[in-house]
Amino acid sequence: MPVRYKDRLMLVTSAAAMVLVAANGDARAQSPMQGYDLRGTQAPYSQTDAQTPGGYDSGAQDSVSDAYGEPNVSANSTASSSNSSATESNANPDANSSAGSGAGSDASSSTNPRANAAGSAAAGAGVSNSGTTAQDPAGRSNYGRPKLKKSNLYQLPVLEKPRKPGFPKLPPLTTYKSYIGDGATRRLRKNESTAKPDIEGTDPAPTVAALPVLPHPPKPKPDEKPFDPLGVDVGSLRLFPYVEADTGYDSNPNLLAEAVKGSSYLHGETGMRLESEWSQHSLTGEFHAGYYDYFSVPEASRPDANGKLNGRVDLTKFTKLNFESRFSLSTQQPGSAQLAVPGSVTITNRPLVATFGQTVGASQTFNRLTLDLSGTFDRIVFGDATQSDGTELLLSENDYNTYGIVGRASYELTPGMIPFAELRADERRYDGYFDGDGFARDSDGIAAKLGTKFELTRLLTGEIAAGYSERAYADPRLGNLKAPTIDANLVYTASPLTTLTLAAVTDLSETTVANSSGAISRVFSAKLAHALLRNLTLTGTASYQINQYQGVPLTEFVYSAGIGAEYNLTRSVVIRGSFTHARLSSNLAGDDYTSNVFLVGLKLQR
Repeated sequence: MPVRYKDRLMLVTSAAAMVLVAANGDARAQSPMQGYDLRGTQAPYSQTDAQTPGGYDSGAQDSVSDAYGEPNVSANSTASSSNSSATESNANPDANSSAGSGAGSDASSSTNPRANAAGSAAAGAGVSNSGTTAQDPAGRSNYGRPKLKKSNLYQLPVLEKPRKPGFPKLPPLTTYKSYIGDGATRRLRKNESTAKPDIEGTDPAPTVAALPVLPHPPKPKPDEKPFDPLGVDVGSLRLFPYVEADTGYDSNPNLLAEAVKGSSYLHGETGMRLESEWSQHSLTGEFHAGYYDYFSVPEASRPDANGKLNGRVDLTKFTKLNFESRFSLSTQQPGSAQLAVPGSVTITNRPLVATFGQTVGASQTFNRLTLDLSGTFDRIVFGDATQSDGTELLLSENDYNTYGIVGRASYELTPGMIPFAELRADERRYDGYFDGDGFARDSDGIAAKLGTKFELTRLLTGEIAAGYSERAYADPRLGNLKAPTIDANLVYTASPLTTLTLAAVTDLSETTVANSSGAISRVFSAKLAHALLRNLTLTGTASYQINQYQGVPLTEFVYSAGIGAEYNLTRSVVIRGSFTHARLSSNLAGDDYTSNVFLVGLKLQR
């Protein structure tokens, strides 16, 4: 019948089951630890307790066998006597004995260890009643008892612990895509010493950040102009000063046709170039001043200077104001037709000619169209000449001012092609209305030209224009001075080492020749520069000039050619030398001359 003891169920079906319980209790008495089975789990209750009406008998103690399972005889005897009394209390002792022996024999014949243990315990219980020691068939004492299992019928379901929200279920683990299998790995290891296979497994990407590897710095680019001056910074301006000292020989310092006398000379010069370093606006300039001192012909000694300063003020992105200031200082040659004096009197000095000028203008850009409008002013001052008879030739009476206005419109067809049209108008007013020969030389002029600025494949750049100029004089005896004009400035860069510069200029020049309104002067020049070494530059120059005087049969041709070399010791030290040959040919007798000039010098620049 079912009996509830300590919330657990136990079913006693027959007297044979009681014998098994008694045998189990005897085997438990031989266990070294009370309350634990041989598997090390704590027994929740003892089957022998179920046979005691009052519960577990604390006075009955199990005997402990020795370390190798030798039984304690007295303990076994005590257990046997208790089992015998329990058997006798049964209503049918014979049935119990038969049941116990039957159970023992069935258990011995069973192959299940748990059944063998139960059968041996039952047989041991029967033997112990007669006073003998209980042993299993293998000769081991205290063979143990099977661990009872809980009945599935009354087992409560195991509830899963609720998972914390917010943590999604992780995906199942998969092998790396680079994994190629154990067989392939063994083959790779086998062939590792011979050759690497064509396809190898790659390691997965690291899970930690790798230290960044700094790239190698690029090699510095070579300086295209390693011997150009670096300049000196003064505030936001960069200055390029220099000083130069030359010496040489001039075969004809005064450029005379007769009584030519050569002389060695010493030339000193200083100058400066400046550039602004502003994000807006601009300021550039260039100045130089020098003096030629001839040892054998002191009257040929002369100064030489010129300069130009350009400024730009950016009012807006498309509106600009432009400024230019300029000056020059030179001398007239005694053998020039400008100083021709009838008779045997000649000029013995080098009269000075000074020019000062200013230009102010504005520029406005409309998309690709740019309009420029400027006003100009120039002042030309002449120095008096000393004649061979001791008198002075008052050339200062020929001083004059020029006032002009210039308009220009340009349109950018492409970044490398910008055609333009220019119109110029001016008037010249002399300090004295009549010159030394009694001619009124005040005049008005106009000039127009069409041209373009271009840049072709970065090899050929420059500006070229063609037009027409005319000047009308106040004196009716002087005819109008007019001529077609051509102006050009082309730079051809054949290679980074070779540069060719071509230039052409047309000008309507003033003159003091009697009965002539002026001279049409055209100058064509070429300059070839080649860097033989990085610090050695060779230069060749050539020019051709023709002066045609209006109103008189006078034409002058001037030829010149020269070579030069500059050797840069450092950025700051330059050794230079040159040779120049010049010749003037004229249809006026006594106007020709030839000159050869040699020069060598040292230039210090910064």
